[in-house]
Amino acid sequence: MKSQENTISGKRKLFNERFDELSDSDIQKEILFAKYLNIDKLERIRVNTSVLIWFLIIIPIIITLVTMTLIA
Repeated sequence: MKSQENTISGKRKLFNERFDELSDSDIQKEILFAKYLNIDKLERIRVNTSVLIWFLIIIPIIITLVTMTLIA
């Protein structure tokens, strides 16, 4: 438990050292940039998920339907 507290307080100390000298505007820009990075990552995840759905579900269904109509 103590090591966890030391880690958190260490992170807090680093955070304070980094952001103490910034103005409110600079902090807002930092937050905006962090949100932008988060949105960018989520968009890439969405695109990759869409591609996986197409290759793992939709395309095999289409191939199955085409082969069934050719056999019949």
